Amino acid sequence: MKPIAIVAANNIRYSPYIKFYSDILDKLQIPYILIYPERNGTHDSWFGPNYAVAWKKSIPSIVNYALYARQVKKILRKNDVEKVVVLTSINAVYLSVYLKRKLKEKYIVDVRDYTYENYRAYAFLEKVALKNAGLRVISSQKFEDFLPKNDYLVCHNISVTGNRFEPNKLFYDGRIRITYVGSVAYEKNVRRLIELVVSDKRFEFYIYGGGPYQQSISDAVNEAANERVKYFGPYLPEEKNKIIEEASILFNVYGNSSQLLRCALSNKLYDSFYYHRMILNSTNTYMEEMSGLGGYSINIETLENLNGVYQWYIEADMKKVAMYQDTMYAKVVKENEETKEKIERFFEE
Repeated sequence: MKPIAIVAANNIRYSPYIKFYSDILDKLQIPYILIYPERNGTHDSWFGPNYAVAWKKSIPSIVNYALYARQVKKILRKNDVEKVVVLTSINAVYLSVYLKRKLKEKYIVDVRDYTYENYRAYAFLEKVALKNAGLRVISSQKFEDFLPKNDYLVCHNISVTGNRFEPNKLFYDGRIRITYVGSVAYEKNVRRLIELVVSDKRFEFYIYGGGPYQQSISDAVNEAANERVKYFGPYLPEEKNKIIEEASILFNVYGNSSQLLRCALSNKLYDSFYYHRMILNSTNTYMEEMSGLGGYSINIETLENLNGVYQWYIEADMKKVAMYQDTMYAKVVKENEETKEKIERFFEE
């Protein structure tokens, strides 16, 4: 049996979607290879056949991806693959002509971000890649707003584990705890919320996670010098459950300044549904729409105080919120299962 190839766009640890497809292939007992760029020097381990392609940090990413695509094509030919899973649109763009000529309707394109669709050449090649794919998978229905018209399957970025919690309101010495858990970024918004929390004794702001902005966010917390604002640094995956259990509100205030931020659905949405936690979002986003009764949205750039957030949390009917969250979680899980079934049939054909 010829193998199937999974082509990632980053190191294994930064590409959680690899596992979604590898789990399906393992279940079906179909052989596969993994190809990924060694971008961060992490040298991640992988239990099966894999190819780590060198990445030169001294040259621009756009050139690196072109060089990476060249190596990917060599590896695909060498292994005489049956089908390919192409993770992210940037890989699909660089491989578009090859995929159309050699593997038409025998590959999946998985889009998880808004990238360079505003560039005409990029959009054209993306359209070629998507048109000739066997399946097209997106992580948010709203991505159809900027992608070419076609049939798309939705695969939500659900990464919940462990216990679900009762939909209770949580207070710590009368305070509401806003918790940021994940890869920390959006420094400007974090700094503004720190300022608002420092001036409002009704709130705490706890931050958990690593990432490229962890030093600047750590500095912001140290500058605040307030016992109600704390940064705990990176955490282990098995610690996430406990962190969310102790959160009153999950922080998801990323802004709405780009098409990606307006259309994307973050992991925090599924965390809020599964763990029965309230969530704080940015206005005019798909996150705001999907969070429904369990969410509250702010424009943090113009927000003067947290009175609205406080009143919303105090007055929320947690039974109604939990009913909404349970309904939505069941819906997204069902969508994922339907997508998984179609992918399984595609692999087996």
